[in-house]
Amino acid sequence: SFLSSVKTEARQSMAHILGIVSTSSLSNNPSRIESLHNLLRSLEGTLSKSSSQLKPLNTKSVELIDGSTLALGYILGRLLYRHPSDFEAYVPNDLLKSCVTVILDRLNSNHQTVIRGACVSIAEIGRYSNLLSKLLQNEAKIIENDSVDYIISWTIPALLKKLQTLAENNKDVRLQEAAIFALGHIAIGNFMRTKSDEFSIAERVIEYFFTLPEKLNKQVEVHFSIGEAICGVIGRWEASCVAEYLDIADVPIPSLSEISSKVDLDVEKVLDRCFDFISSSKPAGRKGICVWLLCLVKYLGNSTIIKNSLPKVHTAFSSLLVDRDDFTQEVASKGIGLVYELGDKSMKEELVRSLVSTFTEGKKLAPQSITAETTLFDSNTLGNTPEGTNITTYQSILSLAADLNQPDLVYRFMNIASHHAIWNSRRGASFGLHSIVALSRDQLLPFLPQLIPRLFRFQYDPNPKVAESMKNIWRALITEDTISISTSGSDTTSSGLSQAPSSGARKIIDDYFDAIIKDLLNAMSDLLDDIKESVRNAAFLACKTLTNITVRYCDPTVVSEKEGQKIVNIILPFFM
Repeated sequence: SFLSSVKTEARQSMAHILGIVSTSSLSNNPSRIESLHNLLRSLEGTLSKSSSQLKPLNTKSVELIDGSTLALGYILGRLLYRHPSDFEAYVPNDLLKSCVTVILDRLNSNHQTVIRGACVSIAEIGRYSNLLSKLLQNEAKIIENDSVDYIISWTIPALLKKLQTLAENNKDVRLQEAAIFALGHIAIGNFMRTKSDEFSIAERVIEYFFTLPEKLNKQVEVHFSIGEAICGVIGRWEASCVAEYLDIADVPIPSLSEISSKVDLDVEKVLDRCFDFISSSKPAGRKGICVWLLCLVKYLGNSTIIKNSLPKVHTAFSSLLVDRDDFTQEVASKGIGLVYELGDKSMKEELVRSLVSTFTEGKKLAPQSITAETTLFDSNTLGNTPEGTNITTYQSILSLAADLNQPDLVYRFMNIASHHAIWNSRRGASFGLHSIVALSRDQLLPFLPQLIPRLFRFQYDPNPKVAESMKNIWRALITEDTISISTSGSDTTSSGLSQAPSSGARKIIDDYFDAIIKDLLNAMSDLLDDIKESVRNAAFLACKTLTNITVRYCDPTVVSEKEGQKIVNIILPFFM
């Protein structure tokens, strides 16, 4: 009954459980083997009854077909996982072939739920062995039916083509991701090249993926799926995104001894292609490649090749910080943060020098020389590269770190200075960036007394991206605003408010009026003559607020005579 549940998660969970349980204890157990055969035939029969795939299906039929398809995929997948070399001893070849065929036929369905279920099942079967390439040997025959290609006889080329079409041409993002997931996991189980093939299935899949950055440049989340699939293909069970499918405790991890050197070689080849793509491709293509690099660092960060390539990866991410696309800049900043976390002490120091050099347009700055007065750009290029690309957000973050004389903290800031909604989505959250934010907060806490004034100021920066980034950093670091501000109140008034945009200064006037009135009067009078109209307008509003508060603090009906006289003694010299 769970296989026909209205909830997709329930159907998939039950299919998963059924796959693990039904394939256990088969050795020297004829009754268990017979039960497995009966279960496979029952599920295969359910799918065979719905052979007219071009006809519309009702809701109940869709759920039952999807559940049965998932169950077949998980059962065959876990059978191959438990018995990779002798699975035919437990299930005859003709039953295996009929089960695989009915699953593949679901790809011809006109219902997207059924197609997604078929993609998941194909991935389960393809991941653990090369069974698909053994069974699919006939030429593909295709019948045109409106816009649907109905494949009667399946081969590996026909299957790959069908999945590629679903990945490229479908408007349902979940179906696109399922097709990419299937392609990647088929490649995991068919990694090696046979004598008759010029290219292995894995090589063909990787080659196809490299055609997608420009084709799917507007579908950001799909590139996370592609990046994850690439990590699975080239890293196999060493990739953390694939290791989760080793879900049976008493079954050993599939051996990598025969292809370990091949895996390293392909990781290096894919990295090199990514670097070449970034330096030569159009901006639309760089967005996808940047996401892939982030996936490679996240899921294959423990790989020797990745660790040895961290400087190159860092350089690639740094070059993308000045990309015209905002999202590409954000992905690059996340990638730089992950690279920094993976590096050892010497690596981190080198990465800091490299990043500082990037931001200062080639100027080499030693960490000790960076202060609040350090000029990072000439006045005529502030916030822009010579090519005109906006990097104000990251320049401002660098400025914060420079004020603390801690340039390595740039990497911490980059982890939490994000304003794009994708990082709250299911794909963005999967990278565990929230844990990095927590780590960053702990390491930044000792610097809060110095950090708060500058951070407060930048929250009101005229550039909305800078302001939003600084607000995100503030929210991540300052959990008890009033306590933190009161702890560093004197620093806030002396170094922050005198420089801050006046709209921000207005917010804490009330709390520290007697301590800051003199500084505020001087700062606001200067800002009334500022070159920027927006600053002059903000200063005028702040002066109005300051006037009203001053009058109130001098009113004997509001404050004591002693407090009022104190304020008068402060403001009279200023006006005179």
